[in-house]
Amino acid sequence: MSTTAAQEAENLEIEQVEARINADRNLNKNRRYVGTKETLAYVIYDISASFNISKYNDVFITDIVQIGLSFQTIVTFVIGIWDVINDIFLAAIIDRTRTRFGKFKPYLILYAGPGLLLSFFYWMMPIFFTGMGPYNATKLTSYMIFSIFNNLAQSMNNIAKR
Repeated sequence: MSTTAAQEAENLEIEQVEARINADRNLNKNRRYVGTKETLAYVIYDISASFNISKYNDVFITDIVQIGLSFQTIVTFVIGIWDVINDIFLAAIIDRTRTRFGKFKPYLILYAGPGLLLSFFYWMMPIFFTGMGPYNATKLTSYMIFSIFNNLAQSMNNIAKR
Protein backbone atom coordinates (compact mmCIF):
# COMPACT_ATOMS: atom_id res chain seq x y z
CA MET A 1 0.00 0.00 0.00
CA SER A 2 1.43 3.37 -0.91
CA THR A 3 1.93 6.19 1.55
CA THR A 4 -0.83 8.33 0.06
CA ALA A 5 -3.30 5.44 0.11
CA ALA A 6 -2.45 4.80 3.79
CA GLN A 7 -2.90 8.50 4.60
CA GLU A 8 -6.23 8.58 2.74
CA ALA A 9 -7.43 5.51 4.65
CA GLU A 10 -6.34 7.08 7.93
CA ASN A 11 -8.04 10.39 7.05
CA LEU A 12 -11.22 8.51 6.10
CA GLU A 13 -11.17 6.67 9.43
CA ILE A 14 -10.69 9.95 11.33
CA GLU A 15 -13.59 11.53 9.42
CA GLN A 16 -15.84 8.57 10.28
CA VAL A 17 -14.95 8.81 13.98
CA GLU A 18 -15.59 12.56 13.95
CA ALA A 19 -18.93 12.00 12.19
CA ARG A 20 -19.97 9.50 14.88
CA ILE A 21 -18.96 11.91 17.65
CA ASN A 22 -20.93 14.74 16.04
CA ALA A 23 -23.94 12.46 15.56
CA ASP A 24 -23.83 11.52 19.25
CA ARG A 25 -23.63 15.19 20.22
CA ASN A 26 -26.60 16.07 18.02
CA LEU A 27 -28.57 13.12 19.37
CA ASN A 28 -28.08 14.32 22.94
CA LYS A 29 -28.98 17.90 21.99
CA ASN A 30 -32.30 16.88 20.45
CA ARG A 31 -33.32 14.48 23.20
CA ARG A 32 -35.76 15.71 25.83
CA TYR A 33 -35.28 13.85 29.09
CA VAL A 34 -38.43 15.29 30.63
CA GLY A 35 -41.49 15.54 28.42
CA THR A 36 -43.77 18.53 28.07
CA LYS A 37 -46.53 16.96 30.18
CA GLU A 38 -44.12 16.23 33.04
CA THR A 39 -42.68 19.74 32.88
CA LEU A 40 -46.16 21.26 32.95
CA ALA A 41 -47.16 19.03 35.89
CA TYR A 42 -44.14 20.13 37.92
CA VAL A 43 -44.80 23.81 37.14
CA ILE A 44 -48.44 23.47 38.23
CA TYR A 45 -47.33 21.68 41.40
CA ASP A 46 -44.86 24.44 42.27
CA ILE A 47 -47.54 27.08 41.75
CA SER A 48 -50.00 25.16 43.90
CA ALA A 49 -47.39 24.73 46.66
CA SER A 50 -47.49 28.46 47.30
CA PHE A 51 -51.26 28.21 47.89
CA ASN A 52 -50.98 25.06 49.97
CA ILE A 53 -53.46 24.83 52.80
CA SER A 54 -51.13 22.48 54.72
CA LYS A 55 -49.57 25.54 56.32
CA TYR A 56 -52.69 25.75 58.45
CA ASN A 57 -52.84 22.04 59.29
CA ASP A 58 -52.20 22.47 63.02
CA VAL A 59 -54.88 25.13 63.39
CA PHE A 60 -57.26 23.01 61.31
CA ILE A 61 -56.76 19.88 63.43
CA THR A 62 -56.89 21.69 66.78
CA ASP A 63 -59.65 24.25 66.22
CA ILE A 64 -61.79 22.89 63.40
CA VAL A 65 -61.60 19.09 63.75
CA GLN A 66 -61.08 19.48 67.52
CA ILE A 67 -58.62 16.68 68.15
CA GLY A 68 -57.01 16.85 71.60
CA LEU A 69 -53.45 18.13 71.87
CA SER A 70 -52.27 15.09 73.81
CA PHE A 71 -53.40 12.82 70.97
CA GLN A 72 -51.77 15.12 68.40
CA THR A 73 -48.50 14.68 70.29
CA ILE A 74 -48.82 10.90 70.13
CA VAL A 75 -49.63 11.04 66.40
CA THR A 76 -46.63 13.31 65.75
CA PHE A 77 -44.35 10.85 67.58
CA VAL A 78 -45.74 7.82 65.69
CA ILE A 79 -45.52 9.66 62.35
CA GLY A 80 -41.87 10.53 63.06
CA ILE A 81 -41.04 6.85 63.57
CA TRP A 82 -43.16 5.90 60.54
CA ASP A 83 -41.31 8.47 58.41
CA VAL A 84 -37.92 6.89 59.14
CA ILE A 85 -39.17 3.37 58.36
CA ASN A 86 -41.22 4.50 55.37
CA ASP A 87 -38.33 6.38 53.73
CA ILE A 88 -35.99 3.40 53.98
CA PHE A 89 -38.43 0.92 52.47
CA LEU A 90 -39.74 3.34 49.85
CA ALA A 91 -36.19 4.06 48.66
CA ALA A 92 -35.34 0.34 48.50
CA ILE A 93 -38.47 -0.46 46.50
CA ILE A 94 -37.95 2.40 44.07
CA ASP A 95 -34.26 1.58 43.55
CA ARG A 96 -35.17 -1.99 42.55
CA THR A 97 -37.90 -0.92 40.14
CA ARG A 98 -37.14 -1.16 36.42
CA THR A 99 -39.94 -0.28 34.02
CA ARG A 100 -40.16 1.35 30.64
CA PHE A 101 -41.65 4.38 32.40
CA GLY A 102 -38.71 4.74 34.77
CA LYS A 103 -38.23 3.97 38.42
CA PHE A 104 -40.73 6.26 40.08
CA LYS A 105 -43.45 7.17 37.60
CA PRO A 106 -45.51 3.96 38.08
CA TYR A 107 -45.76 4.63 41.82
CA LEU A 108 -46.86 8.23 41.24
CA ILE A 109 -49.57 7.04 38.89
CA LEU A 110 -50.73 4.27 41.26
CA TYR A 111 -50.88 6.62 44.25
CA ALA A 112 -52.54 9.54 42.44
CA GLY A 113 -56.15 8.33 42.75
CA PRO A 114 -56.05 6.99 46.32
CA GLY A 115 -53.93 9.96 47.40
CA LEU A 116 -56.48 12.39 46.00
CA LEU A 117 -59.36 10.64 47.77
CA LEU A 118 -57.49 10.45 51.08
CA SER A 119 -56.56 14.12 50.83
CA PHE A 120 -60.17 15.01 50.12
CA PHE A 121 -61.42 13.01 53.13
CA TYR A 122 -58.68 14.47 55.32
CA TRP A 123 -59.87 18.02 54.71
CA MET A 124 -63.53 16.95 55.01
CA MET A 125 -63.08 15.46 58.50
CA PRO A 126 -65.09 18.29 60.15
CA ILE A 127 -68.12 17.29 58.07
CA PHE A 128 -67.80 13.58 58.89
CA PHE A 129 -67.02 14.02 62.59
CA THR A 130 -69.37 16.84 63.58
CA GLY A 131 -70.41 16.79 67.22
CA MET A 132 -67.86 14.19 68.32
CA GLY A 133 -65.62 14.89 71.29
CA PRO A 134 -61.86 15.58 71.08
CA TYR A 135 -61.05 11.96 72.04
CA ASN A 136 -63.60 10.04 69.98
CA ALA A 137 -62.01 6.73 68.89
CA THR A 138 -63.33 6.85 65.31
CA LYS A 139 -62.12 10.38 64.78
CA LEU A 140 -58.71 9.65 66.31
CA THR A 141 -58.23 6.47 64.27
CA SER A 142 -59.19 8.28 61.07
CA TYR A 143 -56.78 11.11 61.89
CA MET A 144 -53.95 8.63 62.50
CA ILE A 145 -54.59 6.80 59.19
CA PHE A 146 -54.88 10.05 57.23
CA SER A 147 -51.66 11.33 58.81
CA ILE A 148 -49.77 8.16 57.85
CA PHE A 149 -50.91 8.38 54.23
CA ASN A 150 -50.23 12.12 54.18
CA ASN A 151 -46.67 11.39 55.29
CA LEU A 152 -46.35 8.76 52.55
CA ALA A 153 -47.52 11.32 49.98
CA GLN A 154 -44.99 13.87 51.26
CA SER A 155 -42.20 11.30 51.01
CA MET A 156 -43.17 10.44 47.45
CA ASN A 157 -43.40 14.12 46.57
CA ASN A 158 -39.94 14.78 47.98
CA ILE A 159 -38.48 11.88 46.00
CA ALA A 160 -40.16 13.11 42.81
CA LYS A 161 -38.67 16.58 43.27
CA ARG A 162 -35.12 15.25 43.35
